[in-house]
Amino acid sequence: MSIGKYLVNGGVIGSIVGLASTVKKTKHTPNDWRTVLTWVIWASTLAIAIGSVALRDQDRAYEELHKND
Repeated sequence: MSIGKYLVNGGVIGSIVGLASTVKKTKHTPNDWRTVLTWVIWASTLAIAIGSVALRDQDRAYEELHKND
């Protein structure tokens, strides 16, 4: 498993860019449930992006297996 396929994926890059926005947004806000929710949403987008990259190889194998169906 190479880390390169994660680093060049658009979803992962977008999530990392979104990190800057999240930091900027939460830097000057009070620590309440909205701040926690903002970080949970950011972490969720990163997890979904990483998961989609991880499952891409399985999707290709499935497509090849069922190509002639």
